Amino acid sequence: MMNEIDLTKVDFEKPFMAGLMDGMPGGFFVYRGDETKKIIYANQKLLDIFDCDT
Repeated sequence: MMNEIDLTKVDFEKPFMAGLMDGMPGGFFVYRGDETKKIIYANQKLLDIFDCDT
């Protein structure tokens, strides 16, 4: 039986997440679901779509 990951305890700001998300097809971003709606990560493909450097 596979171990399930408790996503409520994952630190989405860790570098390993960046490596995982860069492999996603198309533009992809992660943001906080609270009142700040802070973008935590955007992959390079999304930056290219919006013609952004960072």
